[in-house]
Amino acid sequence: MKRIITFACALLLPFMTVAAALVTLPAGVQAEDYTMIATFQEVQDGTPVEKSKTINAKVAIAGNDFYVSGLAYNFPNAYVKGTLDGNMVTFANGQEVGSDLFGTYYLCGIILQNQEIANNDFIMSYNSETRTLVYSAQSGILVAETTKPTATTDNELRAIVTTASYTPGALSEPPVEAPVGLTTSNYLFTSTYIRYDQDENQQPVMISEPYQAPVMVGFDGDDLYIQGVSEYAPQGWVKATKNAAGKYVVPACQYMASVDLLGLGQVFRNYYITAIDRQNNMLAIEFDYDPQKDLISTTQTIAINSNKNTLQPWNYYREMTFQKMVEREATPKSPEFTFNAALSYTGISTEYTAEIFVPLLDTDGQPMMSDKLSFQFLREKNGQVEPVVFPAAKYTRLRQDISELPYGFTDGFDFSSHTIYFDGIGVDELKTWTRLGMQSIYRGNNVEHRSDITWFDMAAFWTAGIDDIRTANQPTANYDLQGRRVGSQARGLIISRTQRPDGTYTIRKVLKK
Repeated sequence: MKRIITFACALLLPFMTVAAALVTLPAGVQAEDYTMIATFQEVQDGTPVEKSKTINAKVAIAGNDFYVSGLAYNFPNAYVKGTLDGNMVTFANGQEVGSDLFGTYYLCGIILQNQEIANNDFIMSYNSETRTLVYSAQSGILVAETTKPTATTDNELRAIVTTASYTPGALSEPPVEAPVGLTTSNYLFTSTYIRYDQDENQQPVMISEPYQAPVMVGFDGDDLYIQGVSEYAPQGWVKATKNAAGKYVVPACQYMASVDLLGLGQVFRNYYITAIDRQNNMLAIEFDYDPQKDLISTTQTIAINSNKNTLQPWNYYREMTFQKMVEREATPKSPEFTFNAALSYTGISTEYTAEIFVPLLDTDGQPMMSDKLSFQFLREKNGQVEPVVFPAAKYTRLRQDISELPYGFTDGFDFSSHTIYFDGIGVDELKTWTRLGMQSIYRGNNVEHRSDITWFDMAAFWTAGIDDIRTANQPTANYDLQGRRVGSQARGLIISRTQRPDGTYTIRKVLKK
Protein backbone atom coordinates (compact mmCIF):
# COMPACT_ATOMS: atom_id res chain seq x y z
CA MET A 1 0.00 0.00 0.00
CA LYS A 2 2.80 2.40 0.79
CA ARG A 3 4.08 2.03 -2.76
CA ILE A 4 1.11 3.83 -4.31
CA ILE A 5 3.17 6.71 -5.68
CA THR A 6 5.76 4.48 -7.35
CA PHE A 7 3.18 2.15 -8.79
CA ALA A 8 0.86 4.93 -9.96
CA CYS A 9 3.71 6.55 -11.89
CA ALA A 10 4.51 3.34 -13.69
CA LEU A 11 0.87 2.65 -14.41
CA LEU A 12 -0.35 6.04 -15.52
CA LEU A 13 2.56 8.03 -16.93
CA PRO A 14 2.48 6.22 -20.31
CA PHE A 15 -1.04 7.55 -20.77
CA MET A 16 -0.38 11.16 -19.83
CA THR A 17 -1.37 13.68 -22.44
CA VAL A 18 1.41 15.80 -23.92
CA ALA A 19 0.22 19.40 -24.02
CA ALA A 20 1.41 22.96 -24.27
CA ALA A 21 3.28 24.44 -21.36
CA LEU A 22 1.58 26.20 -18.47
CA VAL A 23 0.58 29.81 -19.01
CA THR A 24 3.20 32.22 -17.62
CA LEU A 25 3.24 35.99 -17.34
CA PRO A 26 5.19 37.91 -20.00
CA ALA A 27 8.48 39.46 -18.92
CA GLY A 28 7.93 42.70 -17.01
CA VAL A 29 4.22 42.08 -16.31
CA GLN A 30 3.32 42.14 -12.61
CA ALA A 31 0.28 40.36 -11.20
CA GLU A 32 -2.00 42.06 -8.67
CA ASP A 33 -3.51 40.40 -5.60
CA TYR A 34 -7.24 39.72 -5.87
CA THR A 35 -9.71 37.97 -3.61
CA MET A 36 -11.68 35.27 -5.42
CA ILE A 37 -15.00 34.01 -4.04
CA ALA A 38 -16.26 31.03 -6.00
CA THR A 39 -18.46 27.96 -5.87
CA PHE A 40 -17.49 24.72 -7.56
CA GLN A 41 -19.10 21.40 -8.24
CA GLU A 42 -16.39 18.86 -7.48
CA VAL A 43 -17.07 15.60 -9.29
CA GLN A 44 -16.80 12.66 -6.86
CA ASP A 45 -17.49 9.21 -8.27
CA GLY A 46 -19.49 10.81 -11.08
CA THR A 47 -21.59 12.90 -8.68
CA PRO A 48 -21.10 16.70 -8.45
CA VAL A 49 -20.74 17.98 -4.86
CA GLU A 50 -20.91 21.73 -4.37
CA LYS A 51 -17.96 23.37 -2.59
CA SER A 52 -17.13 27.01 -1.91
CA LYS A 53 -13.75 28.76 -1.87
CA THR A 54 -12.44 32.14 -0.80
CA ILE A 55 -8.77 32.39 -1.76
CA ASN A 56 -5.98 34.73 -2.73
CA ALA A 57 -5.86 34.90 -6.52
CA LYS A 58 -3.86 36.87 -9.07
CA VAL A 59 -4.86 39.04 -12.03
CA ALA A 60 -2.44 40.56 -14.54
CA ILE A 61 -3.29 42.81 -17.51
CA ALA A 62 -1.01 43.43 -20.48
CA GLY A 63 -2.82 45.47 -23.12
CA ASN A 64 -5.87 43.41 -24.01
CA ASP A 65 -4.39 40.24 -22.55
CA PHE A 66 -5.79 39.06 -19.20
CA TYR A 67 -4.09 36.53 -16.94
CA VAL A 68 -6.18 35.07 -14.12
CA SER A 69 -5.45 32.43 -11.47
CA GLY A 70 -7.90 30.62 -9.19
CA LEU A 71 -10.36 29.13 -11.68
CA ALA A 72 -8.74 25.70 -11.60
CA TYR A 73 -10.14 23.94 -8.52
CA ASN A 74 -7.15 21.68 -7.80
CA PHE A 75 -4.50 24.06 -9.20
CA PRO A 76 -5.50 27.47 -7.81
CA ASN A 77 -2.11 29.06 -8.59
CA ALA A 78 -2.29 28.24 -12.29
CA TYR A 79 -2.94 31.07 -14.77
CA VAL A 80 -5.24 31.02 -17.77
CA LYS A 81 -5.01 33.66 -20.47
CA GLY A 82 -7.92 35.64 -21.91
CA THR A 83 -8.47 38.51 -24.35
CA LEU A 84 -10.42 41.66 -23.44
CA ASP A 85 -13.02 42.95 -25.90
CA GLY A 86 -15.21 45.71 -24.49
CA ASN A 87 -16.39 44.46 -21.10
CA MET A 88 -15.92 40.77 -21.88
CA VAL A 89 -12.81 38.61 -21.45
CA THR A 90 -12.71 35.47 -23.59
CA PHE A 91 -10.55 32.53 -22.54
CA ALA A 92 -9.52 29.87 -25.03
CA ASN A 93 -10.71 26.34 -24.32
CA GLY A 94 -8.28 23.66 -23.19
CA GLN A 95 -5.53 25.63 -21.43
CA GLU A 96 -3.19 23.50 -19.31
CA VAL A 97 -3.36 24.25 -15.58
CA GLY A 98 -1.10 21.67 -13.98
CA SER A 99 0.18 18.14 -13.65
CA ASP A 100 0.59 15.67 -10.84
CA LEU A 101 1.75 12.09 -10.64
CA PHE A 102 -1.34 10.93 -12.45
CA GLY A 103 -1.58 13.17 -15.48
CA THR A 104 -2.06 16.63 -16.92
CA TYR A 105 -5.13 18.82 -16.38
CA TYR A 106 -6.84 21.55 -18.38
CA LEU A 107 -9.41 24.30 -18.01
CA CYS A 108 -12.14 23.90 -20.59
CA GLY A 109 -15.29 25.67 -21.59
CA ILE A 110 -18.02 23.13 -22.17
CA ILE A 111 -21.59 23.31 -23.39
CA LEU A 112 -24.31 20.68 -23.52
CA GLN A 113 -25.70 19.91 -26.96
CA ASN A 114 -28.34 17.18 -27.31
CA GLN A 115 -27.22 15.70 -23.97
CA GLU A 116 -23.64 15.52 -25.18
CA ILE A 117 -20.62 17.58 -24.09
CA ALA A 118 -18.98 19.94 -26.58
CA ASN A 119 -16.08 22.33 -26.05
CA ASN A 120 -16.18 26.10 -26.34
CA ASP A 121 -14.22 29.18 -25.26
CA PHE A 122 -15.57 30.66 -22.01
CA ILE A 123 -16.23 34.26 -20.98
CA MET A 124 -15.96 36.49 -17.90
CA SER A 125 -17.33 40.02 -17.58
CA TYR A 126 -14.98 42.87 -16.59
CA ASN A 127 -15.87 46.20 -15.01
CA SER A 128 -13.04 48.64 -15.76
CA GLU A 129 -14.21 51.13 -13.11
CA THR A 130 -14.26 48.70 -10.18
CA ARG A 131 -11.67 46.39 -11.82
CA THR A 132 -13.77 43.36 -10.91
CA LEU A 133 -14.20 40.13 -12.85
CA VAL A 134 -17.33 37.97 -12.67
CA TYR A 135 -18.22 34.55 -14.08
CA SER A 136 -21.54 32.72 -13.89
CA ALA A 137 -22.59 29.35 -15.29
CA GLN A 138 -25.81 31.06 -16.35
CA SER A 139 -23.87 32.27 -19.38
CA GLY A 140 -24.50 28.83 -20.86
CA ILE A 141 -20.81 27.93 -21.04
CA LEU A 142 -19.51 25.91 -18.12
CA VAL A 143 -15.91 26.21 -16.97
CA ALA A 144 -14.49 22.84 -15.95
CA GLU A 145 -11.17 21.41 -14.82
CA THR A 146 -10.72 18.31 -16.97
CA THR A 147 -8.31 15.48 -17.73
CA LYS A 148 -8.29 16.25 -21.46
CA PRO A 149 -8.01 19.56 -23.37
CA THR A 150 -11.16 18.64 -25.30
CA ALA A 151 -13.40 17.05 -22.71
CA THR A 152 -16.34 15.11 -24.12
CA THR A 153 -17.40 12.69 -21.35
CA ASP A 154 -18.44 12.99 -17.72
CA ASN A 155 -15.50 10.98 -16.41
CA GLU A 156 -13.10 13.60 -17.82
CA LEU A 157 -14.58 16.31 -15.58
CA ARG A 158 -12.97 16.96 -12.19
CA ALA A 159 -14.62 20.20 -11.06
CA ILE A 160 -17.03 22.71 -12.59
CA VAL A 161 -17.04 26.42 -11.73
CA THR A 162 -20.55 27.59 -10.84
CA THR A 163 -19.82 31.21 -9.90
CA ALA A 164 -16.65 33.25 -9.48
CA SER A 165 -16.04 36.88 -8.59
CA TYR A 166 -12.69 38.70 -8.36
CA THR A 167 -12.19 41.82 -6.24
CA PRO A 168 -8.92 43.81 -6.08
CA GLY A 169 -6.92 43.20 -2.90
CA ALA A 170 -5.68 40.13 -1.08
CA LEU A 171 -7.57 38.33 1.63
CA SER A 172 -7.49 40.50 4.72
CA GLU A 173 -6.74 37.60 7.07
CA PRO A 174 -3.22 36.13 6.88
CA PRO A 175 -2.29 32.94 8.73
CA VAL A 176 -1.22 33.32 12.35
CA GLU A 177 2.49 33.93 12.85
CA ALA A 178 4.27 33.69 16.17
CA PRO A 179 6.05 36.89 17.34
CA VAL A 180 9.79 37.02 16.70
CA GLY A 181 11.63 35.76 19.77
CA LEU A 182 8.59 34.02 21.29
CA THR A 183 9.68 31.66 24.08
CA THR A 184 7.97 28.29 23.72
CA SER A 185 7.75 25.11 25.79
CA ASN A 186 6.85 21.51 25.01
CA TYR A 187 3.28 20.54 25.88
CA LEU A 188 1.41 17.28 25.43
CA PHE A 189 -1.82 17.60 23.43
CA THR A 190 -4.40 14.95 24.37
CA SER A 191 -7.91 14.60 23.02
CA THR A 192 -10.52 12.29 21.58
CA TYR A 193 -9.92 12.27 17.81
CA ILE A 194 -13.04 11.83 15.68
CA ARG A 195 -12.87 10.83 12.02
CA TYR A 196 -14.91 9.00 9.39
CA ASP A 197 -14.13 5.46 8.23
CA GLN A 198 -16.10 2.62 6.72
CA ASP A 199 -17.38 -0.65 8.18
CA GLU A 200 -17.11 -4.15 6.74
CA ASN A 201 -20.05 -3.33 4.45
CA GLN A 202 -18.28 -0.24 3.05
CA GLN A 203 -20.75 2.02 4.89
CA PRO A 204 -19.53 5.27 6.50
CA VAL A 205 -19.07 5.13 10.25
CA MET A 206 -17.70 7.67 12.73
CA ILE A 207 -14.62 6.52 14.66
CA SER A 208 -13.50 7.96 18.01
CA GLU A 209 -10.02 7.16 19.25
CA PRO A 210 -7.53 8.57 21.78
CA TYR A 211 -5.08 11.12 20.40
CA GLN A 212 -1.73 12.38 21.69
CA ALA A 213 0.80 14.66 20.06
CA PRO A 214 3.59 17.01 21.15
CA VAL A 215 2.90 20.72 20.53
CA MET A 216 4.71 23.99 21.21
CA VAL A 217 3.09 26.61 23.45
CA GLY A 218 4.17 30.19 24.07
CA PHE A 219 2.74 33.13 26.04
CA ASP A 220 3.22 36.73 24.90
CA GLY A 221 1.46 39.12 27.29
CA ASP A 222 -2.25 38.36 27.00
CA ASP A 223 -1.73 36.27 23.86
CA LEU A 224 -1.36 32.50 23.76
CA TYR A 225 0.23 30.70 20.78
CA ILE A 226 -0.01 26.95 20.08
CA GLN A 227 1.76 25.20 17.20
CA GLY A 228 0.99 21.67 16.01
CA VAL A 229 -2.72 21.29 16.81
CA SER A 230 -3.48 19.84 13.36
CA GLU A 231 -1.60 16.77 12.22
CA TYR A 232 -2.32 17.87 8.64
CA ALA A 233 -0.61 21.24 9.11
CA PRO A 234 1.80 20.81 12.05
CA GLN A 235 3.60 24.09 11.23
CA GLY A 236 0.37 26.09 11.68
CA TRP A 237 -0.12 28.35 14.71
CA VAL A 238 -3.27 29.05 16.72
CA LYS A 239 -3.54 32.41 18.49
CA ALA A 240 -5.77 33.05 21.52
CA THR A 241 -6.18 36.30 23.45
CA LYS A 242 -7.19 36.57 27.12
CA ASN A 243 -10.58 38.21 27.68
CA ALA A 244 -11.99 39.98 30.75
CA ALA A 245 -13.14 36.64 32.20
CA GLY A 246 -9.60 35.24 32.05
CA LYS A 247 -10.30 32.82 29.20
CA TYR A 248 -8.05 32.60 26.14
CA VAL A 249 -10.25 33.08 23.06
CA VAL A 250 -9.60 31.97 19.47
CA PRO A 251 -11.90 33.66 16.89
CA ALA A 252 -14.29 31.34 15.06
CA CYS A 253 -12.66 29.60 12.10
CA GLN A 254 -9.20 31.08 12.53
CA TYR A 255 -6.92 30.49 9.54
CA MET A 256 -3.85 28.41 10.44
CA ALA A 257 -2.00 27.36 7.29
CA SER A 258 -2.07 26.15 3.71
CA VAL A 259 -0.26 22.95 2.79
CA ASP A 260 1.12 21.94 -0.60
CA LEU A 261 -0.64 18.62 -1.16
CA LEU A 262 1.77 17.04 -3.63
CA GLY A 263 4.88 19.15 -3.17
CA LEU A 264 4.48 20.58 -6.66
CA GLY A 265 3.43 24.11 -5.68
CA GLN A 266 0.04 23.65 -7.31
CA VAL A 267 -2.47 21.80 -5.11
CA PHE A 268 -3.06 23.44 -1.73
CA ARG A 269 -5.25 22.58 1.25
CA ASN A 270 -6.39 25.29 3.66
CA TYR A 271 -6.72 24.64 7.38
CA TYR A 272 -8.86 26.57 9.86
CA ILE A 273 -9.72 25.84 13.49
CA THR A 274 -13.09 26.50 15.08
CA ALA A 275 -15.44 25.39 17.84
CA ILE A 276 -18.86 24.09 16.83
CA ASP A 277 -22.15 23.65 18.67
CA ARG A 278 -24.78 20.92 18.34
CA GLN A 279 -26.27 22.69 15.32
CA ASN A 280 -22.83 22.81 13.64
CA ASN A 281 -22.59 26.57 14.00
CA MET A 282 -18.98 27.77 14.04
CA LEU A 283 -18.03 29.53 17.30
CA ALA A 284 -15.03 31.05 19.01
CA ILE A 285 -12.88 28.66 21.06
CA GLU A 286 -12.52 29.42 24.78
CA PHE A 287 -9.51 27.89 26.54
CA ASP A 288 -9.17 27.70 30.31
CA TYR A 289 -5.64 28.00 31.70
CA ASP A 290 -4.52 26.70 35.09
CA PRO A 291 -1.07 28.24 35.79
CA GLN A 292 -0.49 26.02 38.84
CA LYS A 293 -0.86 22.87 36.74
CA ASP A 294 0.41 24.44 33.49
CA LEU A 295 -2.74 23.02 31.88
CA ILE A 296 -4.73 24.50 28.98
CA SER A 297 -8.12 22.92 28.22
CA THR A 298 -11.54 23.27 26.64
CA THR A 299 -14.70 21.14 26.75
CA GLN A 300 -15.92 22.42 23.37
CA THR A 301 -15.98 20.28 20.23
CA ILE A 302 -13.26 21.56 17.91
CA ALA A 303 -13.18 21.14 14.13
CA ILE A 304 -10.16 21.38 11.87
CA ASN A 305 -11.95 22.92 8.91
CA SER A 306 -11.22 23.32 5.21
CA ASN A 307 -13.27 26.45 4.55
CA LYS A 308 -13.54 29.91 6.10
CA ASN A 309 -17.27 30.37 5.67
CA THR A 310 -18.87 26.92 5.84
CA LEU A 311 -18.28 23.83 7.96
CA GLN A 312 -16.28 21.36 5.85
CA PRO A 313 -14.21 19.56 8.50
CA TRP A 314 -11.13 17.41 8.11
CA ASN A 315 -11.65 15.98 11.62
CA TYR A 316 -12.93 16.82 15.11
CA TYR A 317 -11.41 16.92 18.62
CA ARG A 318 -13.24 16.63 21.93
CA GLU A 319 -11.94 17.33 25.45
CA MET A 320 -8.72 19.02 24.29
CA THR A 321 -6.00 19.46 26.91
CA PHE A 322 -2.44 20.79 26.68
CA GLN A 323 -0.19 19.76 29.57
CA LYS A 324 3.33 21.17 29.97
CA MET A 325 6.09 18.57 29.77
CA VAL A 326 8.86 18.64 32.36
CA GLU A 327 12.25 16.93 32.07
CA ARG A 328 12.38 14.13 34.67
CA GLU A 329 12.82 10.43 35.16
CA ALA A 330 9.81 8.38 34.14
CA THR A 331 8.75 4.86 33.20
CA PRO A 332 6.77 4.96 29.93
CA LYS A 333 3.41 3.29 29.50
CA SER A 334 3.44 0.21 27.32
CA PRO A 335 2.84 0.81 23.59
CA GLU A 336 -0.04 -0.75 21.72
CA PHE A 337 0.05 -2.39 18.31
CA THR A 338 -1.68 -4.83 15.99
CA PHE A 339 0.06 -6.94 13.36
CA ASN A 340 -1.86 -7.09 10.08
CA ALA A 341 -1.80 -8.59 6.63
CA ALA A 342 -3.40 -6.69 3.78
CA LEU A 343 -3.66 -7.06 0.04
CA SER A 344 -1.14 -4.77 -1.61
CA TYR A 345 -2.19 -1.84 -3.73
CA THR A 346 -1.53 -3.81 -6.94
CA GLY A 347 -3.68 -6.68 -5.71
CA ILE A 348 -1.02 -9.31 -6.43
CA SER A 349 0.84 -9.60 -3.12
CA THR A 350 0.38 -9.36 0.64
CA GLU A 351 1.94 -6.68 2.85
CA TYR A 352 2.59 -7.09 6.57
CA THR A 353 2.31 -4.10 8.87
CA ALA A 354 2.17 -3.11 12.50
CA GLU A 355 -0.34 -0.38 13.34
CA ILE A 356 1.18 1.32 16.40
CA PHE A 357 0.26 3.67 19.23
CA VAL A 358 3.09 4.95 21.45
CA PRO A 359 1.71 6.82 24.51
CA LEU A 360 3.43 10.02 25.52
CA LEU A 361 2.44 9.33 29.12
CA ASP A 362 4.30 7.57 31.89
CA THR A 363 2.84 4.85 34.13
CA ASP A 364 1.50 7.58 36.45
CA GLY A 365 -0.34 9.27 33.58
CA GLN A 366 2.05 12.23 33.42
CA PRO A 367 3.34 13.64 30.09
CA MET A 368 6.84 12.85 28.84
CA MET A 369 9.21 14.69 26.49
CA SER A 370 8.74 13.31 22.99
CA ASP A 371 12.42 13.78 22.07
CA LYS A 372 13.41 11.51 24.98
CA LEU A 373 11.08 8.69 23.92
CA SER A 374 11.77 5.83 21.50
CA PHE A 375 10.53 2.28 20.93
CA GLN A 376 11.64 -1.03 19.51
CA PHE A 377 10.19 -4.35 18.35
CA LEU A 378 11.36 -7.67 19.74
CA ARG A 379 10.92 -11.08 18.18
CA GLU A 380 10.82 -14.45 19.87
CA LYS A 381 12.44 -17.14 17.75
CA ASN A 382 13.57 -20.61 18.83
CA GLY A 383 12.93 -19.61 22.43
CA GLN A 384 15.21 -16.55 22.21
CA VAL A 385 14.07 -12.93 22.46
CA GLU A 386 16.05 -10.34 20.46
CA PRO A 387 15.40 -6.85 19.06
CA VAL A 388 14.05 -6.72 15.51
CA VAL A 389 16.60 -5.16 13.15
CA PHE A 390 15.30 -3.36 10.05
CA PRO A 391 18.13 -3.74 7.48
CA ALA A 392 19.10 -0.79 5.30
CA ALA A 393 19.79 -3.27 2.50
CA LYS A 394 16.06 -4.00 2.33
CA TYR A 395 14.66 -0.62 3.45
CA THR A 396 16.05 1.67 0.78
CA ARG A 397 15.36 4.95 2.61
CA LEU A 398 17.32 3.93 5.70
CA ARG A 399 20.94 5.02 5.83
CA GLN A 400 21.86 2.26 8.27
CA ASP A 401 20.34 -0.75 9.99
CA ILE A 402 17.97 0.36 12.73
CA SER A 403 16.33 -1.37 15.68
CA GLU A 404 15.38 1.50 18.01
CA LEU A 405 13.00 4.04 16.47
CA PRO A 406 12.61 7.62 17.81
CA TYR A 407 9.08 8.71 18.67
CA GLY A 408 7.31 9.87 15.51
CA PHE A 409 10.05 8.51 13.22
CA THR A 410 9.21 8.41 9.52
CA ASP A 411 11.08 7.80 6.30
CA GLY A 412 8.03 8.77 4.23
CA PHE A 413 7.70 5.23 2.91
CA ASP A 414 8.08 2.20 5.22
CA PHE A 415 7.93 3.94 8.60
CA SER A 416 5.39 6.46 9.90
CA SER A 417 3.95 7.47 13.25
CA HIS A 418 1.01 5.13 12.54
CA THR A 419 2.37 2.21 10.54
CA ILE A 420 5.54 0.12 10.31
CA TYR A 421 6.02 -2.15 7.27
CA PHE A 422 7.70 -5.51 7.80
CA ASP A 423 8.11 -6.34 4.10
CA GLY A 424 11.88 -5.88 4.29
CA ILE A 425 12.08 -8.60 6.95
CA GLY A 426 10.58 -11.12 4.53
CA VAL A 427 7.59 -13.40 5.03
CA ASP A 428 9.75 -16.53 5.32
CA GLU A 429 11.60 -14.99 8.29
CA LEU A 430 8.36 -13.66 9.83
CA LYS A 431 6.93 -17.18 9.82
CA THR A 432 9.76 -18.38 12.09
CA TRP A 433 8.72 -15.96 14.88
CA THR A 434 6.47 -17.27 17.63
CA ARG A 435 5.83 -13.85 19.20
CA LEU A 436 6.34 -10.20 18.25
CA GLY A 437 6.76 -7.64 21.01
CA MET A 438 6.94 -3.87 21.28
CA GLN A 439 8.54 -1.80 24.05
CA SER A 440 8.88 1.93 24.78
CA ILE A 441 12.16 3.43 26.05
CA TYR A 442 12.41 6.75 27.90
CA ARG A 443 15.63 8.56 28.84
CA GLY A 444 14.48 11.50 30.97
CA ASN A 445 17.26 13.19 32.94
CA ASN A 446 19.63 10.80 31.12
CA VAL A 447 18.22 7.84 33.08
CA GLU A 448 16.79 5.01 30.98
CA HIS A 449 13.49 3.34 31.86
CA ARG A 450 11.69 0.75 29.73
CA SER A 451 8.02 -0.13 29.58
CA ASP A 452 6.58 -3.59 29.91
CA ILE A 453 6.60 -5.45 26.59
CA THR A 454 3.36 -5.73 24.63
CA TRP A 455 3.26 -9.13 22.93
CA PHE A 456 1.47 -10.42 19.81
CA ASP A 457 1.03 -14.15 19.14
CA MET A 458 2.63 -14.69 15.72
CA ALA A 459 2.21 -18.48 15.82
CA ALA A 460 -1.56 -18.08 16.11
CA PHE A 461 -1.47 -15.43 13.40
CA TRP A 462 0.02 -17.84 10.86
CA THR A 463 -2.12 -20.74 12.02
CA ALA A 464 -5.20 -18.67 11.13
CA GLY A 465 -4.30 -19.06 7.43
CA ILE A 466 -3.47 -15.42 6.79
CA ASP A 467 -1.85 -16.27 3.43
CA ASP A 468 -5.33 -16.73 1.98
CA ILE A 469 -5.78 -12.95 2.02
CA ARG A 470 -4.69 -12.79 -1.63
CA THR A 471 -7.78 -14.75 -2.65
CA ALA A 472 -10.14 -12.98 -0.28
CA ASN A 473 -12.97 -10.93 -1.74
CA GLN A 474 -12.02 -7.25 -1.42
CA PRO A 475 -14.16 -5.53 -4.07
CA THR A 476 -13.33 -1.93 -3.10
CA ALA A 477 -10.46 -0.38 -1.19
CA ASN A 478 -9.37 3.24 -0.70
CA TYR A 479 -5.85 4.38 0.25
CA ASP A 480 -4.17 7.68 1.00
CA LEU A 481 -0.80 8.70 -0.47
CA GLN A 482 1.00 7.13 2.49
CA GLY A 483 -0.52 3.79 1.54
CA ARG A 484 -2.86 3.59 4.52
CA ARG A 485 -6.31 2.06 4.08
CA VAL A 486 -8.89 4.82 4.58
CA GLY A 487 -12.66 5.01 4.74
CA SER A 488 -15.08 6.22 2.12
CA GLN A 489 -15.41 9.58 3.91
CA ALA A 490 -11.67 10.30 3.82
CA ARG A 491 -10.61 13.64 2.33
CA GLY A 492 -7.73 14.60 0.10
CA LEU A 493 -6.10 12.66 -2.71
CA ILE A 494 -7.48 9.12 -2.51
CA ILE A 495 -6.44 6.09 -4.55
CA SER A 496 -9.44 3.85 -5.20
CA ARG A 497 -8.99 0.21 -6.21
CA THR A 498 -12.03 -1.78 -7.41
CA GLN A 499 -11.93 -5.52 -8.02
CA ARG A 500 -13.59 -6.79 -11.20
CA PRO A 501 -15.46 -10.12 -11.30
CA ASP A 502 -12.49 -11.72 -13.10
CA GLY A 503 -10.17 -10.83 -10.21
CA THR A 504 -8.36 -7.96 -11.96
CA TYR A 505 -8.42 -4.38 -10.68
CA THR A 506 -9.42 -0.91 -11.79
CA ILE A 507 -7.25 1.76 -10.14
CA ARG A 508 -8.10 5.45 -10.22
CA LYS A 509 -7.46 8.71 -8.39
CA VAL A 510 -10.13 10.75 -6.61
CA LEU A 511 -9.45 14.12 -4.96
CA LYS A 512 -11.97 14.65 -2.18
CA LYS A 513 -12.08 18.05 -0.48
